Amino acid sequence: MAQRLKTSSTAEENREREEQFCRAFEQLSSLMDWDQIEREFPTRDNAVFTNSVVLLMLLDQRMCPDKSLEATVKKLLEIAPSVLPLHNKRLTEKTLSSNSGGYAKPRKRCPLKAAKQLAKRVSQVLIDTTSSRLEGRRIYVFDGTTM
Repeated sequence: MAQRLKTSSTAEENREREEQFCRAFEQLSSLMDWDQIEREFPTRDNAVFTNSVVLLMLLDQRMCPDKSLEATVKKLLEIAPSVLPLHNKRLTEKTLSSNSGGYAKPRKRCPLKAAKQLAKRVSQVLIDTTSSRLEGRRIYVFDGTTM
């Protein structure tokens, strides 16, 4: 019985994480011009995991650090296939595997400059949308334990 309670709690936590990811994905998508990322950091024409897709997946892994590469790929295919390029043969024929190898290589090739641009954009939005809190100054707290 104790095991069953633990399992249902884990399932509930997973559901919450999925909902959190979807909300974060929607918010981030409204902030970022993913086409601009692709123009500045282009990938091969037939790439499935473009740099903008890789950045989204890296963020997902940060939100759920215990997640495997394969689980990240599978989640992307289930939850957010709309971010993948439409012109890819493997996507149109629905033959794309959730195997992590196809994601691991582009992840290594994603330029650090692209990740920095994403971080700057998100930081700027936070700055622009927050008001001062302490004697006319903004206060920021960063937790770098997972960075």
